[in-house]
Amino acid sequence: PELLKINPGLLTSCIRLGEILRADEEYISKEANRVTDMCIGGKISKEIAVSLDDAVLARVLKSVSGRNIEYSTVKACRQLIENWKTGKMVNLEAGLTFKLERSYCTFIKTSDVGRVEFYKPLKDGVNEIDSVGVIICINSELDRAGYELSGAVTIRTLAACGELFARSRQDGDTVKSGGMTKKIKRIFADRHIPSHKRDLIPLVCDGEGVLAIPGIVARDGAFVKKSQSEKETITIKVYTKSE
Repeated sequence: PELLKINPGLLTSCIRLGEILRADEEYISKEANRVTDMCIGGKISKEIAVSLDDAVLARVLKSVSGRNIEYSTVKACRQLIENWKTGKMVNLEAGLTFKLERSYCTFIKTSDVGRVEFYKPLKDGVNEIDSVGVIICINSELDRAGYELSGAVTIRTLAACGELFARSRQDGDTVKSGGMTKKIKRIFADRHIPSHKRDLIPLVCDGEGVLAIPGIVARDGAFVKKSQSEKETITIKVYTKSE
């Protein structure tokens, strides 16, 4: 009542303001939905992310993460985007982490961020690595629901020096391929493999180091020649849990 004494047209002004805000909200939400439709697999491309205003970014982050996003969270994500560096991340509420990759940003479970280490001697048949949800089959196939083939390689038996084993990557890992010694870190980066997934990829090793990463690279001299029989080869297939 006191405000009406000051401005008799207050209610009309409030109604008009509500209509303006509703129109603004409809437009911003429509734009956010358009952007979200371009996000594949919960990934926001770098090109899109850096171009978004905060109002649109907030709605896109909410849609992609499936959570309510606090204003402080939007600001933290915005700061990372403006100073883009691959691998940078910020831990958010409800067990989520916002992370930058080379060409996109995404949300991952905070529990998946930590470094994973594993070691598994390999024998003919099925070799399970439960800690990372991976099964490695040596000269055999896997017929099990919930897993899909993620990489395979056939190598010369004589190329293996000693017993084979699978392990997680380590700092300084290299493999000689194409006549050059290449860093595993660089190979993963060139293939745009997300950094939080690199620790989950098994490296097949022998007494001389990394022999192969099925589906990605193999050491010089390991690839099979056409004249060789099955007895002279080892087929390695990696299966991962379906997402």
